[in-house]
Amino acid sequence: MKKKTRFTLPFRIAIGYVIIIVFAIINAIVGLSLLSKVLSIDRDITEVYLKASENIKEFKNLMESTNKLGNAWIYQPNQQDKDLLKEKCKTSIPETLNHLGEVLNKTKTNEDINTFKDIDQNTSILLSECNKIMATLKTSDDYVDDAKVDEALNAYTDKLVPTVNTINTELDQLFGSIDKKSKDLLQDKENAYSTLKYSILLLAFFLLLIGFIATFLTIKNLTKLIGGEPEEVFEMATRISKGDLTFEIPDTERNKQGIYGAMIRMSDELTTVISSVIKSSDSIASASKEMSASAQQMSNGSTDQASSVEEISSSMEEMVANIQQNTSNSKQTEKIAKQAAKEIEEGNESVNKTVASMITIAGKISIIEEISRQTNLLALNAAVEAARAGEHGRGFAVVAAEVRKLAEKSQEAATEINEVSAKSVEIAKKSGELLHEVVPNIQKTSELVQEITAASIEQNSGAGQVNNAIQQLNQVVQSNAATAEEMAASAEELNTQSDYLKQSVSFFKIKGQRRTPS
Repeated sequence: MKKKTRFTLPFRIAIGYVIIIVFAIINAIVGLSLLSKVLSIDRDITEVYLKASENIKEFKNLMESTNKLGNAWIYQPNQQDKDLLKEKCKTSIPETLNHLGEVLNKTKTNEDINTFKDIDQNTSILLSECNKIMATLKTSDDYVDDAKVDEALNAYTDKLVPTVNTINTELDQLFGSIDKKSKDLLQDKENAYSTLKYSILLLAFFLLLIGFIATFLTIKNLTKLIGGEPEEVFEMATRISKGDLTFEIPDTERNKQGIYGAMIRMSDELTTVISSVIKSSDSIASASKEMSASAQQMSNGSTDQASSVEEISSSMEEMVANIQQNTSNSKQTEKIAKQAAKEIEEGNESVNKTVASMITIAGKISIIEEISRQTNLLALNAAVEAARAGEHGRGFAVVAAEVRKLAEKSQEAATEINEVSAKSVEIAKKSGELLHEVVPNIQKTSELVQEITAASIEQNSGAGQVNNAIQQLNQVVQSNAATAEEMAASAEELNTQSDYLKQSVSFFKIKGQRRTPS
């Protein structure tokens, strides 16, 4: 295989265009820089130096008018001139001086700023002298006083006029500096325009030169890249696009170069590949048919197996449900047996307490019976004593007889109660013995029910695990069935694709053979 060159044609073309773009960017940057410089110079001239010149001229006019108004205040007092001088000293001069200071600060020139500071100081002196003159000759009576007139005149002559002249000199100096810098900026502007013009022309020349070189190299490389004549390359590409690989090409050195040679080699490789594909497609078609039959058979078996597993899974779910029901019933029976054993034990204790109470009652009844017997004897003795008393003991005899009757009835009742209590004690003892014998059996029954419950729980757990295993088996079988169906479908699709492949390959006509669609 021929080693790939380091600098390919697209790379070379890209390099050429990159150089053109770089020069264009440089041209734009230089042009924008120079244009920005020109705009900055224009902005400085218009917004700084022209305004400064205007403010200086305006301030000089204010100085001249202030000088004249100060003179007029002394020699030709006129109320309109006085008002005008007051307005200038109070408003016009400070505002104009403030505007001039703001503009000069933009120049950032120490010399001009220092000059402005001198002007500011002298202006303060000027305003002070003006105020002094206006304060000295404030009323018409002041003009009659020669001393005040002389004082105002001296202030005007000695201070105001020299200060105005000094300020005008400083303004002329500042104006000269501003004018010089403005001319320098205009010269810089012209130089920038000239540089911008020549740089654009020079960069445009380089762009045209590089574009010409890039175009020439591109055409040269394209010719080398094509190899043969464009008509021959087009004819070969047309025949290959129609599937015709039967053409013969003279074996020359020129035909082995460029795209033409590559297309010749591609035709040879395509012929080899198509022949192999034709043989392979026949083999694939045969194998896909066999695989389709096997996959279909496996799919049917998987489907039957899935049905059987679903039936087993359904039966297992019913069995698990029954086991869970038995487990629930066993737990309920265990609770009932425990409760019954507990209640029988409580009944046994109650019977024992009843026996003890009946024995106590029997003892008390014996005491009552003895009391009745003693009462009967006392009643007999009372009757005997009443008989001895004769007529006086007749009432007592009647009482004694009644007491005797009550004693006899009490004795009879005590005897009957004693007999019933004795029988009840015997019955209670027998019940206690029976309950004592039943309690162990009930406890044994409870223990057996607990064992049954534990066995049911273990059986339920085991059945659940078996059910889960069957569910997993069912899923696996269902997945296998689906996979088998997919495999059958894939095999059928493979068979279809192999037929389509043979039809597609039949598009090509190789040497000595023309395949027709099967």
